Amino acid sequence: MKKYTTEQKAQALRLLEQDGATAATVARTMGIPPRTVRDWAKARTDAPSNVLSIEEMRERAQRAVEATPQAAIRRLKNHFVQRQFELLQRHATDLQALRTASLQAMLEKDATMVKAISGLMTSLLKTQERERVIYEIKPGTEADIMREGMNRQQS
Repeated sequence: MKKYTTEQKAQALRLLEQDGATAATVARTMGIPPRTVRDWAKARTDAPSNVLSIEEMRERAQRAVEATPQAAIRRLKNHFVQRQFELLQRHATDLQALRTASLQAMLEKDATMVKAISGLMTSLLKTQERERVIYEIKPGTEADIMREGMNRQQS
């Protein structure tokens, strides 16, 4: 026996309510056996309209929880932490690229390039410092932010 999602069931019942729709046409449209569609329709008419299924009650409760101010604050905090994580990742990548270029220039004994890269590194570090102030990344919290961001990516 195949299991169908609540969304599929709800869509089938919505289609069935349209003018001229039969269980057979809805079943053909959705690729569901006509008997299943008829059973869903019968179960809906047999149940009193004021009684909700467990799934509908759960969905309503979830929507109510998501509409609370605490949920909005949690979503904003999560977004902010994600931005902090992305910023620190970009800082590390940019700095590593400049360090690699500087090392290459030193190996090639290209003093002009070493000086130019040093200037770029100084500018980059100042910019990163300003960005850290904007995103409230305090010294010593970087490891925690990176760990939290990595955990978010894995889940």
